[in-house]
Amino acid sequence: MSILATYNGFTGDQRMRAYNWLKREYVAGRRARPVRCQACGQTAGQIMAHSEDYSAPYGPHIGAFELCFRCHMVIHCRFSGARTFWRYVEWLEAGWTVAPAWKGFADVRQMLWHPDAPPPPGSLQHSVPPGDPGILRRIAAGEFAPSHRPTPPPPTFRQGTLEF
Repeated sequence: MSILATYNGFTGDQRMRAYNWLKREYVAGRRARPVRCQACGQTAGQIMAHSEDYSAPYGPHIGAFELCFRCHMVIHCRFSGARTFWRYVEWLEAGWTVAPAWKGFADVRQMLWHPDAPPPPGSLQHSVPPGDPGILRRIAAGEFAPSHRPTPPPPTFRQGTLEF
């Protein structure tokens, strides 16, 4: 049994095999470790590789996205916490980012439980240099999902507006 959950139609074991392949690529020097979040532009905190497609044969689709810890966790929670996901994307599109994180899920969980609550004081800062929050929208739309996987439907709720 894998420590990873099923995601995007791939079992935890399939995901772990792809992740182990990616780690071997890093060690061999064939792939560079992520250093900047594509979505928010952060370079501080934990920057992780994210995959939407874990299929073999492995290649550039494994770890295709460089995301900071928060952007990575929010993309994984986009179905169970859709309101939070879209609110987070709106923050990024408005030029804001959340303070860097090195692990720990407490603040992301807080966002999921209270998606309409204001962000904690000092947690939002201007993104310099800005990333491309559109990448989160494209991932959520299924653009990078394996071709044999159906694209999930868009959210049925109206997106809110940002208030700072």
